[in-house]
Amino acid sequence: MFSTVTMAYTAQMKHCVCFILVMLVLSEVSCSSQTGSFTIPNSAMEPTILQGEKVAAEMRPFQVSRGDLVIFAQEGQLFIKRVIGIGGDTLEGRNLQVFVNGKLLDEPYIEHIGKRPLGLKSLETFGPVTVPAGKLFVAGDNRDYSFDSRDTRFGLISTADVKGKPLEIVQSASPDRVHKPVR
Repeated sequence: MFSTVTMAYTAQMKHCVCFILVMLVLSEVSCSSQTGSFTIPNSAMEPTILQGEKVAAEMRPFQVSRGDLVIFAQEGQLFIKRVIGIGGDTLEGRNLQVFVNGKLLDEPYIEHIGKRPLGLKSLETFGPVTVPAGKLFVAGDNRDYSFDSRDTRFGLISTADVKGKPLEIVQSASPDRVHKPVR
């Protein structure tokens, strides 16, 4: 009888220990994943994110791929841009079109609404630029109003400067855009 009680008690303790371990792991995961929200001050990411909209963001490093939206730090400010070139890519801009490794980049998300990009010829035609390992070539979706890697004064960004990624629109003047995933 004593051994049956001991075995039942031991099994119950194992379940308690497993439950506690699972809870500790879950609390570690939720604590290590930080979120934040940002209000977009300009039209550089339109039509993906409109000026004045607020986006929720996951603020932790991640494996960046071409096409991803990233939040990064540069000169003490946070920016949201789209990655259009990764380490090893060669990019060139000709007449507002971007070529990656010699092929026209399919960019259904971009918008051209200005007469000439910020008055900077470098945003219309640039490169070729070869992206070194550990660097990213970023651009805004509203190419006419985005100062980005197309201009050497902005330059490439370091993968180490990527702080996170935007997830969804949480506030907008257009209610139908609220909770829209940002891609």
